[in-house]
Amino acid sequence: MFQSQTEIGIDDTGFLINGERTYRGCGEIEGFLFNVRTVNATFDDTLGKVDWFDDDGSRPENGRAGYGSWIVPDSADANTARYIHGLRQYREHGVLAVDLCLQGGHPLLGKPWIEEGHGSAGKRPNGHRDFYYNSAFKADGSLDPAHMERIADVIGSDFAIVLFWPRSCV
Repeated sequence: MFQSQTEIGIDDTGFLINGERTYRGCGEIEGFLFNVRTVNATFDDTLGKVDWFDDDGSRPENGRAGYGSWIVPDSADANTARYIHGLRQYREHGVLAVDLCLQGGHPLLGKPWIEEGHGSAGKRPNGHRDFYYNSAFKADGSLDPAHMERIADVIGSDFAIVLFWPRSCV
């Protein structure tokens, strides 16, 4: 079973990681906890009804050319593995924490080739859920084991241990 090696705390004026103030000696930012919202780190489209997540290179505007078509669950696992591998770069740029989300992001933003209103949560009675589903929650409210395994992979990765460590300026 996973054993946490990181303890997050708050003192009177800032954040602590394993009892040490974040960004110690860095002036005005000491005690801050810079983080990045990485909502699609564990993303999966479990319905698999659409081809918008085409990683086959046919849509260079996706910025994911060369990973192949989205296949459930293989593509979700590969997506999370790429994310974990990139955590070291987050750390190298001063990020000490990331947010993981159980309610996936909005994969239609920035995709002008999808007609207006198609997939717009405001224009569909069921939001997006009738043609894609990217949540860790099942219809009955229980958690999807595959999604939670990807979350656990991120939290338990060697890269995450490097990420969640106090950065010091002294």
